[in-house]
Amino acid sequence: MNDAIIRTAELDDAVDVARIKIAGWRSAYVGIVPDDILEGMDDIRTAAMWSNAIERPRQGSGLLVAEMPVLKQARPQILGFVHFAPLRLDDAQRELRPGWGEITALYVDPGVQRIGIGRRLLGGAFARLGMLGMSAVRLWSLEHNRIGNAFYVRCGGQLAGRSETRMGNQMLTLLAYDWPAPATVADVRSS
Repeated sequence: MNDAIIRTAELDDAVDVARIKIAGWRSAYVGIVPDDILEGMDDIRTAAMWSNAIERPRQGSGLLVAEMPVLKQARPQILGFVHFAPLRLDDAQRELRPGWGEITALYVDPGVQRIGIGRRLLGGAFARLGMLGMSAVRLWSLEHNRIGNAFYVRCGGQLAGRSETRMGNQMLTLLAYDWPAPATVADVRSS
C-alpha cells in the first residue's frame, strides 16, 4: 500500500488541491470534455474556489486530502483529495431519501494513481458522511471516464442512473454510482 495520511484539508492545501484537480481533468477528460474548457482551467480561480470550500464549508460537507509525510523541514506532498457533502437534490435525484451523501470530487495526482490513495480517500469520506448521518452515498461521473468508472465499480459502486449535463457547447452523459447504506469501499487491490 502507501504511507499516505488522510486528513481534513487546511487553507494552505487549496493550491495543491487546485493543481491536482486541473491535472486530473487534463489527464482523464481529454477527448471527453471540450478542449477549450480544459485549456481554460485557471489555477488561481480554482484555488480560490477550494479556499472558499475550506474556509466556509456547506453544512455537512468536508474536504479530505491524502498527504505523503516527508522530512520535517519540508512541506508534506498532497497526493489527492475528496470532497463530500449532503446529496444535492435535483429532478434526477428526487427518488433519494434523507440520509444520502454525495462525493462531489475525487482526484488523485495522475503520477501516483493505482496505489490505493483513491480508495483510502473514498473510505475516509464514507466514514465522515456516516458520522454525519449520511450512510448511503452517490457519486456522479462522466460516462466516458472509463478508468474512473471502473474504479468506482471495483470499490463497490452500483450503477444507479444517468443524467445529462452541458459543458460548453457539448451535452455529456453522467452516470450515477450508489453505495447503499452503510456505504463501504469494497476491499479491492490496485492492479
